[in-house]
Amino acid sequence: MMPRDTMPEVARFWNTVAAEFDSIYSGTGKSAFARFLDRYFRRDIYQRFDWVMERAGDLRGRTVCDIGCGSGRYVTEFA
Repeated sequence: MMPRDTMPEVARFWNTVAAEFDSIYSGTGKSAFARFLDRYFRRDIYQRFDWVMERAGDLRGRTVCDIGCGSGRYVTEFA
């Protein structure tokens, strides 16, 4: 029996939740209270972003491969 190709379902799921995930960073569509909750309970996301940006250094002339980083917030910052 051939394994079922689930890639279309996986892609559909992540395309559906990408904006919701990105709203953790942007706050788009969230109340002030929801933004506070994100900042408080998801502070590790912000800390990891800051950690990566601090350690990435100067990327001019370099290539960055952005795999599995949500809406591309990291690669956008690198640009």
